[in-house]
Amino acid sequence: MCCNNREGPWARAPTPRHVPFCESPGVKLPWAIRWPSPEATIGRPSSTSIDVGEGYRSYAGNHPGRHPHLRGTLVHFPAPSRLANYCCGGKEGVMAVVVLNGIRLSYQVKGSGALVVLVMGTGSAGRVWHLHQVPALVAAGYRVATVDNRGIPPSDECASGMTIDDLVADTAALIEHLGQGPARVVGTSLGARVVQELALARPDLVSHAVMMAAHGRTTPVMDKLSVGERALHDAGIELPSMYYAAITALLNLSPQTLSDRSAVQEWLDLFELSGSCISVGVRAQLEMEHFSDRLAAYRRIRVPSLVIGFADDLMIPSYLSREVAEAIPGAHYEEIQGCGHFGYLERPAEVNELLVKFFTST
Repeated sequence: MCCNNREGPWARAPTPRHVPFCESPGVKLPWAIRWPSPEATIGRPSSTSIDVGEGYRSYAGNHPGRHPHLRGTLVHFPAPSRLANYCCGGKEGVMAVVVLNGIRLSYQVKGSGALVVLVMGTGSAGRVWHLHQVPALVAAGYRVATVDNRGIPPSDECASGMTIDDLVADTAALIEHLGQGPARVVGTSLGARVVQELALARPDLVSHAVMMAAHGRTTPVMDKLSVGERALHDAGIELPSMYYAAITALLNLSPQTLSDRSAVQEWLDLFELSGSCISVGVRAQLEMEHFSDRLAAYRRIRVPSLVIGFADDLMIPSYLSREVAEAIPGAHYEEIQGCGHFGYLERPAEVNELLVKFFTST
């Protein structure tokens, strides 16, 4: 039977579209893992570290030689026994938990300046942004907040269900809680939908909207994949880790990355460690993947908007992102070559350049 409690160093996704990282069934991973280098070319060693406190263990240090390809940025997350120390107060650079809209919502803030809020996609924790986007935006002079959407611990998992309006209301409440709106708001995949709907419902809270892997409707293939993912979970089926890793790579990475033997091996190792099992919170998030066409509604958005498509994205094809840009009056569209659904990780330099340019030129 597939496990249902999947808290780990990364609250991750079950399915081939989302950033992985979490404990595999019966295997207690340490509270640190290695991710490929933050440089534009994945697979180069880097000494960059991301810390949110003390009391960490290194995956490479605890398991020397087991995964020789796991080299690059060392990403830290506190052990559960220390989590309580980070669940209040909101100190800069430290994870905090606040009660908003009747749930506990986890967030982290770094830097100083105008506020930028980053919203992740299905199954992924806000910490994913800290690999590339947070350092670049902090260096550019922004105060950057990342959030674990409801469904992703230590935010409440809300296993009984949630709607896109709930996530929009959570993001709005967080901006108001931080007291520095209107904010520049960035989202990818499901996070892009949150940004789109927030710009429509609460334009007073959004000065700039950026939507990556955006979509205003689904396709028959997307719907079938989503139904199949939920069926696997509900039937208690866990895919063999090597098969899951290969499928995840094929669906999320660009041909350019797939053809780089060293780089793709790192990704495969990480996907294999993740496994296909999901939490009850992520299962609840998956219910939001099917929705009615919203493109007509987006014609009412008046917030300055940038839509970014990833040229090799199989999960949310770039033409869907272009449709969103065409629907929003005055929106600017950019398409990044050589990357798939994980474009913000495959081509972070290009993504970061577009973000900073858009924030400073409009």
